[in-house]
Amino acid sequence: MNANNRTHVECYSGDMYAQEPRSFAFREEQRTVQEVRKRWREPTRLCFEVLADDGTVYLLAYHEATDQWYVSR
Repeated sequence: MNANNRTHVECYSGDMYAQEPRSFAFREEQRTVQEVRKRWREPTRLCFEVLADDGTVYLLAYHEATDQWYVSR
């Protein structure tokens, strides 16, 4: 994911940061997460496949080392 895909994500943080995304910005529009369909950890990031309120499935990725979120469709 490149720097152009950076986004701001509001998330639930219980036992750890970025436990579950709740909303995010995509192309300057705010989207609400309706469902987290899948979550997994890769060596450098946490990934979430989410269904947003616009009916689109997005991939949100949180890079822990840089404290940055990225979004793609």
